[in-house]
Amino acid sequence: MPRDYAQSAVRHYRDAEHLAQASRFCGAGHLVGLAVERALKHTVRNYTNPRNAEIEGHLPILKREIRRLLSGRGGRPLSLANDRTFFEDWHITDRYQDDAHVDAERYDAWKNSTLRTLGIAQPPSGAAPNAPAP
Repeated sequence: MPRDYAQSAVRHYRDAEHLAQASRFCGAGHLVGLAVERALKHTVRNYTNPRNAEIEGHLPILKREIRRLLSGRGGRPLSLANDRTFFEDWHITDRYQDDAHVDAERYDAWKNSTLRTLGIAQPPSGAAPNAPAP
């Protein structure tokens, strides 16, 4: 069964927002990073051969894999993967950090990048995913 990256990305984003509303920014920051990863993986699936459907890895390694898979192609997914500042300070191991590791300002920056990324993650039907309202 193929992974539903688009649905997972939106779910992680919504869960992050609930945590952020409770000022639990470390957990919220972790989830928006996962949302971005899922949205990027969904987009790669739509831009490449279906054999790449289950792309693995986490940021920042994921960005290198996207650059490799989309080499010679244009488009917003590749521009995000080439952007050195895009989620540069997020890492999957941050989940082990203390609560002070992510503050409201850092979370908001990640949230804005997440919303941008969710906007490019289009399901194969061409309909927009159930993206959250900003």
